[in-house]
Amino acid sequence: MNIPINKDFEHDYRETVYKGFTLHEAKYVLAGLVLIVSVCLFLWRYIGISPVLAVYISVPVGAPIMIAGFWQSKNGLTLREHLAAVKYRKATAMLHYRAGEYQPVTGGMKAGKVPKCKSFKKQKRLHRKYARACLRQQRKERRGASE
Repeated sequence: MNIPINKDFEHDYRETVYKGFTLHEAKYVLAGLVLIVSVCLFLWRYIGISPVLAVYISVPVGAPIMIAGFWQSKNGLTLREHLAAVKYRKATAMLHYRAGEYQPVTGGMKAGKVPKCKSFKKQKRLHRKYARACLRQQRKERRGASE
C-alpha cells in the first residue's frame, strides 16, 4: 500500500533570491565578499603586498562569515538562533521556585533547612554539592544491593 505524504515545504521548496540562495544566505555571502575585497584592497594599496598574497590573506578572514550563513543545527536553526537557544537553555537550567520536582539544596545541613543565599552562584554551587551527595548515596545503595 502506497500512501502519498506531503513534502516539507520549508525544506523542499525554499524561497530563492539569487541563483538558488535564500535571502539569509545571500546576505552572508555578500558580507563575506565585501570584507574579503576590502581587506585585499587595504593590503594591496596601503601595505604594499602583492595582490595574489593579499587574496590569500583576505580569504580566511571573510570565509567564516560566509560559512556562518550556511551553517544550520540539527534542528534547522541558523547560527544566531542556535546561540540564542543555548543562552536561554543555560539561563533557565535551574528552577528559581519550588515546583513539584524541587529537591532542597542543603549544603551539608540537615534536611528541611535550606540555606537562603543572596547570590545565584552560591546557590548553584550548593545545588551541585547536593547533587554530588545524592549520586554518592545512590552508588552506596547500589553497592549494598549488589553484595
